[in-house]
Amino acid sequence: MKNFCTKHKKGLIALVIVAVLVVALGFYVKKVMKQAQDLLASLQEQTAIAEDRDLSNVVAAVGSISSVSSEQPIANVMNNKVEKITVNVGDRVNEGDLICVLSSDDLVADLEDANRTLKNTQSSTNISVRSASRTLSEVQTDVAINKERNDKKLSDSKKKVEDYENLKNQSGDMYANAIAEAGKYEKLVKEAQKKVDDLTKALATTDVSGGELVDANVELTAARKELETLSAAYSAAQSAASQHLANYNSLVATINELEGSYDTIKQSNEDAARSAESKIASSKDSVSTANISKDNSLMTAEKSVENLEKQIEACNVYSPISGVVTKILVNEGDKYAGSAIMLIEDVSSYEIVTMIDEYDISKIEVGQKAVIKTNGTGDEILDGHVKSVSPRGESANGAVSYKVVVAVDTKNDNLRLDMTAKLSIIINEKKNVLTVPYEAVQYDTDGISYVEVKKEDGTYEREDVTTGIANDFYIEITAGNIKEGTEIKVPRDPSDALDLSSMMIAVDDGGGF
Repeated sequence: MKNFCTKHKKGLIALVIVAVLVVALGFYVKKVMKQAQDLLASLQEQTAIAEDRDLSNVVAAVGSISSVSSEQPIANVMNNKVEKITVNVGDRVNEGDLICVLSSDDLVADLEDANRTLKNTQSSTNISVRSASRTLSEVQTDVAINKERNDKKLSDSKKKVEDYENLKNQSGDMYANAIAEAGKYEKLVKEAQKKVDDLTKALATTDVSGGELVDANVELTAARKELETLSAAYSAAQSAASQHLANYNSLVATINELEGSYDTIKQSNEDAARSAESKIASSKDSVSTANISKDNSLMTAEKSVENLEKQIEACNVYSPISGVVTKILVNEGDKYAGSAIMLIEDVSSYEIVTMIDEYDISKIEVGQKAVIKTNGTGDEILDGHVKSVSPRGESANGAVSYKVVVAVDTKNDNLRLDMTAKLSIIINEKKNVLTVPYEAVQYDTDGISYVEVKKEDGTYEREDVTTGIANDFYIEITAGNIKEGTEIKVPRDPSDALDLSSMMIAVDDGGGF
């Protein structure tokens, strides 16, 4: 046995040491497990004090600093050589400063040609207008002369008709008088004839002689002579009546002819007047056409001059805004192709462009306050507000997010474009409200919220509460029988406790093995 111990001395010593270590480790593990259980129990029964504090609910995001506005000036010309760039990247420019000069030699030559064309167009179109105006004046003069002649011819014809109407009326009056005269003589002839007949009958039936017979014959002779005279007068009156009737009928026929001639002249005058109106209208149209052609031709020529003047003016490019030149996109000597010449950004104020995921975007509204920090501004907190929220999302790697622009309200000379900015958008906030730790509020099976208030004897009593806004750490108590300084239980879920190894490390740090 002694030899065995001597022979295996080192092994036995090692075995003893291992045995001692195992025993020591057993005692240590038992001690650590008890301390861990005590620590877990203390964690599960942690308390907190209800306190008044400012509370806010935020959505955190990261974005980059950008300018509020920017411009990429272009020139309204093409294929002109870039003669000079008058600024460099980083230069500050004011609105209206000259930033680029393009060659205008070809445009100046084209402008001289365009001005000559304009002058020639003015001369030729003026000649056309004057010619059309002269033709119109001649037509109007001819129409006026012909109208005067036709009006006189019509007036003369009308007067002739009126004169013959007067003659016809006179002839009718004479015929009526002749008829009346013939009627008067007809009556006298009849009376004279009766007297002759009576005397003749008396002589034939009466026995007269001597002087009475002579007297009777004398009286009969006188009666016959008077009858003859009256018959001649009656015949003359009838002849005069016939002549006047013939004259009257002749005048009626002549008047009919004159009236036909008058109607013909009147119709001819009306036709001539319509023709004259048409000629005048046509000549006026020619004048209008000449003026329109003049205006169109001049407009085209003047537009060509104006466009060339604008292109020459556009060869000098001026800054549209005040800001900083951040990029120059063309080189001197290049043929300008109509693209942006440079990028000028207004850095008098800044904004932040960030992306908010679809889970939080419904909380974001225009006008909400934001607090901002950047590496360039150190620990200084900058104020801002939500300027815009995109209505459409952008998908990347299966996730949807929305573009949100936050205006930076605090001025800071250390801000630079493209700096990374960390920001918190304040969804809601309240000043000096009663709060408890978020984990202190529990919910029963009916969904009623409550806290456990610690009593003087160390036990806990349930107190129903109504909650308000909350963040990741604290929640507002808006109703319930608690006040500032009330001690309440903060229960912990064992699954959220530290694992055993962590607790062992924690105990060891406190002076264990």
